[in-house]
Amino acid sequence: YYFERANAYSASGQVAVALKDYNKAISLTGDESEYYFARGFAYQDLKNPKKMCRDLKSACNLGDNQGCQLYNKECSSAKTP
Repeated sequence: YYFERANAYSASGQVAVALKDYNKAISLTGDESEYYFARGFAYQDLKNPKKMCRDLKSACNLGDNQGCQLYNKECSSAKTP
């Protein structure tokens, strides 16, 4: 429920509201890579690369290949503070 609603908020441009629902979805499950991946993009939209990279790494650690690829591409130490 929370993840789907977060996606709807995000798609409508309400990223800060979406973030609250992504946080709730993660707090309820904790092991869904797609939740971390999506929240990472919310952080990207909010211009928070440190948190974006943290979530992409979590997605990767949970087996999300796309999360691994984007983490390796976007989160090198030269690109993030």
